[in-house]
Amino acid sequence: MKFCCFNTLAIVPVLWSVLMFLGFVSGYIVAVTLGHLEPFVPYISDLGLNAPESYIFSAVCTLSAILGAITMYGEYKYFKLSNPNGKDLHNKIILGNGLLSCVGILIAGYFQEFEYEYVHLIGAVLAFGQANLYAICHCYYYYKLSLWKDNTRLFLFRVALASSLTSIFLCLSLLFIGCKIYDHSCMLADWDFPFRQECATMEWFELIGICIFLLTLKKEMQQLGFRVPKSLKEDWIVKTEKCYDDVEAPEDPISG
Repeated sequence: MKFCCFNTLAIVPVLWSVLMFLGFVSGYIVAVTLGHLEPFVPYISDLGLNAPESYIFSAVCTLSAILGAITMYGEYKYFKLSNPNGKDLHNKIILGNGLLSCVGILIAGYFQEFEYEYVHLIGAVLAFGQANLYAICHCYYYYKLSLWKDNTRLFLFRVALASSLTSIFLCLSLLFIGCKIYDHSCMLADWDFPFRQECATMEWFELIGICIFLLTLKKEMQQLGFRVPKSLKEDWIVKTEKCYDDVEAPEDPISG
């Protein structure tokens, strides 16, 4: 019996990255065209304030969370298959960070800033903060397992990108904290927030950086395939060379 199998899961992080970037950019174009937002520079969250761009925003957040969860689990399986005899704690921590980021995307997508300001802010912090932490932990574990030796340039690029994303996120956090200390309104919905344009610009750079990091995950995911196992106890995600291992040999024809 031949089991169904997708030869590679590389399309998943690529689809996630492209969908998230083009989806938010499309929502931005619609919002600016209809006069709902100023061209320079709205928060990404502002795309969820008015219809029809709010529908695009919610749909993109939902699909991004689903594709993100698949990608994070795929990376978890890749590390597990690359180090079958090692401890799984670090790998589970990385998976947890990634899934929390996906939860943050959903929260930010469905709790809009004008109606649920603090809930939306928690979602945004989870989405960006956990994504940054995921990138850092991913680089660390990649280095620990010596997987970086197969592609040193890609590893160094990821480290530089993760460091840049973390720096941007820390700058955003410090601006909000500093604003709160000096008794200014720090909410995203406040158009008088003194660093609104700076924070919005850094937020878009953060999004672009995360999308680029996601594209680099294609390298690991292309080594994984999806198959329908014989039983639920077997792995659904396996190395690509094992996708068609479970093929029964054809029966010999009965001689007459």
